Amino acid sequence: MQQRPHPEAPDPAPHRSNRVVLVAGLLALAFAVGAFLPPLLEARAVEPAGWLRLLYAPVCHQLPDRCLAPGGLPAAACARCTGLYLGGALGLLAFGLLRVRVRRTWFFAAVAPTLADVAAPLLGLPGLSSLPRFVASVPTGAVLGLFLGVALADVVALAAERRRQRTTSPLVPRGPFPRSSPAIRKLAHETLESDTGGNR
Repeated sequence: MQQRPHPEAPDPAPHRSNRVVLVAGLLALAFAVGAFLPPLLEARAVEPAGWLRLLYAPVCHQLPDRCLAPGGLPAAACARCTGLYLGGALGLLAFGLLRVRVRRTWFFAAVAPTLADVAAPLLGLPGLSSLPRFVASVPTGAVLGLFLGVALADVVALAAERRRQRTTSPLVPRGPFPRSSPAIRKLAHETLESDTGGNR
């Protein structure tokens, strides 16, 4: 009786890449939400609020007049940066959960409001206030988050493929120089053989 071949085990790389993207999305979401913690903590006179603001200082100018102000105090990041962080987190989570792919029309439609807001002061036009600026930057961040999710998934898949190739490749014969190139190993073996023959 002919035995049926065993079905191959499913490739775990897609699931692993999904987990990596989801973890990155959750971390990004925590970073985005964390921008609203300092004003809420400062309203209750909690000491670590100042340290949280320092965490966002390298990635945002933190100008008070450009920040959302929950509770009457400015957030730790400006409205545009906060919208980009939140949108990026949502984009990562959307790719990790649904494998959403970015279309070219989506990219231009999502980036256009933020680009218009950036270009307005350069053209002598009034820019958006904080809340509209925050809302306009969320789609831009979401598209960038989708791109980042694709890149992270590709990196994880590539690493898994290289690991699989190493485990399934034929073993290289071991010798006195296992980490050397084949030419060096051949020369070393020939030298050892000649020395051994000369000592006989």
